[in-house]
Amino acid sequence: MTHTLISFLGKTQKGGQYQEACYQFTDGRQETTRFFSLALEKHIKPQQMVILGTSGSMWDVLCENLGADNHEHWVVLSEAAENDCVTQAQLQQFDEVVSQTLGVTCHLKLIP
Repeated sequence: MTHTLISFLGKTQKGGQYQEACYQFTDGRQETTRFFSLALEKHIKPQQMVILGTSGSMWDVLCENLGADNHEHWVVLSEAAENDCVTQAQLQQFDEVVSQTLGVTCHLKLIP
């Protein structure tokens, strides 16, 4: 059986970010991050991860947090996120780099 972590990515006010938080798990491990799903991924180690968000979610901030802000299409993604018009094709360009950074197959998917 494949274990899949499904997570949602939200949106903040213009120029905002999620605040960094320290998440403590029942086994005593702690992870400090802006994204709970990234802390949970390290803890449960799924075979794949699916991150769902709208066309205005903070895709650029997530990718920046994962070191993908030097990706050739990051500026375009950032502008699209700011204008609430990110496309699935734009997100697919980041699947591989996000997967490599996290060490788990990751799919970024748009939802209405």
